[in-house]
Amino acid sequence: MQPSVNIIPLFPLHTVLFPGMLLPLHIFEERYKIMISRCLAHDGMFGVVKIRKGKEVGGPAEPEEIGTLARIVSAGKYPDGRMDLLTVGKERFRILRLIDDEPYLQAEIEFLRDEEEDEREVSILAEEVRDLISDYRKKAGIKGSSDEISHDIQSLSFVAGALHIPLSEKQKILECTSARQRLDWVAKHLRAEISLLDKIGPTRPIIEPDGDI
Repeated sequence: MQPSVNIIPLFPLHTVLFPGMLLPLHIFEERYKIMISRCLAHDGMFGVVKIRKGKEVGGPAEPEEIGTLARIVSAGKYPDGRMDLLTVGKERFRILRLIDDEPYLQAEIEFLRDEEEDEREVSILAEEVRDLISDYRKKAGIKGSSDEISHDIQSLSFVAGALHIPLSEKQKILECTSARQRLDWVAKHLRAEISLLDKIGPTRPIIEPDGDI
């Protein structure tokens, strides 16, 4: 169900959050202590956006236009007000306008939707990506059963969130409104890495061992 929000608080970070991806956060700046306390008192959601220009701590930051709504899964508070959060990515959104009348940044947003595509073609590609993930995990020495790999097309199309790739590439994938294009990109990347593993053997995994795939 789509969250019924139009204006959300923003948390600019040097990271890209994908739908379904877990993101732990340590909150220590006063502006974000205020923001998170308000989120916890209401719907527990805020927007995570990659920083285009600026700093993550202590100053203003210019965010990318596309980000992901994060829902707080759990929160622990220290005596001095610092907090440890576990969040999960939900809906993607586009920033329509920024609002700076609070200690933290806010934005009016609209939700980002994928274009309609041939379901059969996308399903076939999704199964190919599942097989490639399974093959890669075996060759990279990542433990786990193939049954653990998601069958959900959207989840598979956002596997890039668990890959060791530049943030700029992750941002481009996040902004893509075609599940087929996202799956095709992931498939090509995994094929290249599997080919490399065949030549040189296991190295640092491009998929995080605890990636949610």
